[in-house]
Amino acid sequence: MLADRTQGSWASRQVSPSGCFCAVVRADMARALAAAALLGVAVGHVASSEAERHDYCVIGGGLAGLQLGYFLKQAGRDYVILERGPAAGTFFRKFPRHRNLISINKRHTGRGGSALALEHNLRHDWHSLLTSVESGGVEEDMLFHKLTDEFYPHADKLADYAEQWAERWALNIRTGAGVTAVRQSQPDGFELTVGGSTPSQLFCRWVVVASGLSTPNVPDIPGLEENSVSYNDMPTARDFYANKTVAIIGAGNAGFETFKAVMADAAYVHIHGPSHIRMA
Repeated sequence: MLADRTQGSWASRQVSPSGCFCAVVRADMARALAAAALLGVAVGHVASSEAERHDYCVIGGGLAGLQLGYFLKQAGRDYVILERGPAAGTFFRKFPRHRNLISINKRHTGRGGSALALEHNLRHDWHSLLTSVESGGVEEDMLFHKLTDEFYPHADKLADYAEQWAERWALNIRTGAGVTAVRQSQPDGFELTVGGSTPSQLFCRWVVVASGLSTPNVPDIPGLEENSVSYNDMPTARDFYANKTVAIIGAGNAGFETFKAVMADAAYVHIHGPSHIRMA
């Protein structure tokens, strides 16, 4: 069984002499990207007076972490964003696997540019992060459609957007800073071990996990581990699926992204989910 513990999607592969390929995908990537779980409580004394300290440590420099960092900065809070990759939005340099987003970038809605129309327009924009919420406005130059006019954008564009966002707002983000341990510090607060060439310790009053799903969601199907490959590692070459039957387990974003990528080449594609599909 091959599975990347940084991604919550799962795929299964079985190739038969008749040319059947079974792919299993399990997880809603978009929902995972937006997840942010608050772990902290108010802090008291921590062990070392010389260690680096922040009120808020945000684990993950993806879209959720960057959005939270923006609001923390606007509120004048002491925070740091810890991203294990080389830049903000590194997740989108690998995922989605087939490299095209299935979330839309709709630039024109026919509503114009009034304040009421702007709210309507943002509901059709699945990628732009929020700004100036208190005043009801947005930073026009930082809307995602300023970067590309693609309706289904390439994933690299979203990674580019994340980098531009972090630079535009001068967010306090540390890259190459994978968090390897989180421990409660007495009497309150948290101590984080941050990896890298020289591991370091941070102390925080609050820890926010904005890294999405951290372990694969593997269905309990006998034989799956012996005849499967994770979504993280499934082949992306189109000719691999030519004239084969593809079964996808999981009806989330990763499942539909895979369906869209292979449907032109496969003979048949089937999506299997645990319940009826409910559209957003």
